[in-house]
Amino acid sequence: EKSFGAFQHLYEGAYGSDVATGSADATSEIEAAAEEFEIDEGDEDDRGDLETLIREVNDPDPGDWSKRVEPFADLKQMTRMWAVEKYVGHWDGYSGGDGPLHPNNFYLLSDPAGRFSMLPWGTDQTWEDHLEFDGDAGILFNRCLADQSCAEMYLRSLRDLRSDLSGVELESLATQTAALLKPWEELEQDNGGRHGFGMSEIEDAVEAAEEFIETRPAELTAYLDASPDPEPAASVSVSLAPESILADGVSATTATVTVTDASGNPIPGDRVELSADDPGLTIGPVTDDDDGTYGATITSSTTA
Repeated sequence: EKSFGAFQHLYEGAYGSDVATGSADATSEIEAAAEEFEIDEGDEDDRGDLETLIREVNDPDPGDWSKRVEPFADLKQMTRMWAVEKYVGHWDGYSGGDGPLHPNNFYLLSDPAGRFSMLPWGTDQTWEDHLEFDGDAGILFNRCLADQSCAEMYLRSLRDLRSDLSGVELESLATQTAALLKPWEELEQDNGGRHGFGMSEIEDAVEAAEEFIETRPAELTAYLDASPDPEPAASVSVSLAPESILADGVSATTATVTVTDASGNPIPGDRVELSADDPGLTIGPVTDDDDGTYGATITSSTTA
């Protein structure tokens, strides 16, 4: 609650737990998939929020998958988590790979409205395996990459990650951490055999981690360079709700901007700016709703 505020449930996913089922219409399969999760927080007699998520994720309707799932899963937050998991090589997490014991090491947190975010854990197996940035993983990750708008959201998360890392000195952090731990590791060598690794093994692991940190940015850039560029905007429309307001300097309306490409597909992650002929209008910041729509609050001037 301190970190996330009010919530319904915190579900723990491990050793193959996933929001996947053979048929979206089979209530028994949906309930069985939900039972695979341990309830760490929340009502232990009601898994309705998780069952709803499972039903929507597995719906065979060929329509817009991300638009259908977005009310029940914060895909923007999830793609950012998956981008980091892939980058640090968290093979033992949700997006690390496919197998009988995967996905693993993740939590699903539902808010009061039943919308889920995903939290990583068990990140000890990282900074080692050079994971591909796509490939099979949990069903949410796989369905996201198969959906045009969600796949673009994931690419934007990777681009944001690359940008954020430009000011982070990971190599220095690794070197300083290794130096900080070394005296204690040396003490452990003579502590009745309690140490798990010899000093040469530790030094090799540190060197491998530093090599991973050094080469990973180029691997991410190569993947992004080989990915399709975002489709350019071809159409922009604006709607106001309400369409008219009083010229009293305090009344407000919400502007919704819809951006699509030449095929009519929504374009999230673009830059949208609003302006007006009346300099007395106050236009608030534009928010990206990650579905091709952008919103801003406009407050009236005192000029009719």
